[in-house]
Amino acid sequence: MPEHRRAITVRLPETVYRSASEMARRNRLSLNRLIQRSVEAAVKEEEQRRLREAFTLVGRDMQESDVEFAHAAQAEVVTGEQD
Repeated sequence: MPEHRRAITVRLPETVYRSASEMARRNRLSLNRLIQRSVEAAVKEEEQRRLREAFTLVGRDMQESDVEFAHAAQAEVVTGEQD
């Protein structure tokens, strides 16, 4: 099922509007599609940055990040054998 789309109004300086329109034309896109792709890329970049920051925080405390204790339990589940 297609995702619902919202319409918004964006006010751009004339120079930015002209440059974006020309870029869209060169890439054979509508200005709407160019802006949509740009916003989607910015959202994805932000999500990736936040994930990197979260993983960095987890990795700072090695005691808290230690998963060595789970290896035996994982081996038991995978092989069906107990130590």
